[in-house]
Amino acid sequence: MLATTADGRRLTLDPRPGSCHMVMAVIDNLPLLSEQLAQSRAYGAEVLNRQTITPAERVALQVHRDRATELSGDPSRHLGNVAHQDPEAGQALDMPRAAADKALTEAMATEKRQTPTTS
Repeated sequence: MLATTADGRRLTLDPRPGSCHMVMAVIDNLPLLSEQLAQSRAYGAEVLNRQTITPAERVALQVHRDRATELSGDPSRHLGNVAHQDPEAGQALDMPRAAADKALTEAMATEKRQTPTTS
């Protein structure tokens, strides 16, 4: 739906490279990452609530973690391209990007630390 809206408003057709990368990050990449993190949180909360984890659940949790890590590279790459094409926009994005990267790293470390060891 977001992509359709962006296409309808011609946002994805903007010829300026920095603008195109910003649209890709905001319309495509970040919503996918957000959804993956929500699914990971829900799955992890279920396991944490029980305080037990089966080997299959441990693998599934790792798959969620790996997918979130994979998806986090796309907005980072696109926002890096924005900074390269438009240094002023890049500077404005520096602090929020760093905060988001730190939050993601901390969330994944917390999830690993709190995952039960018993099955």
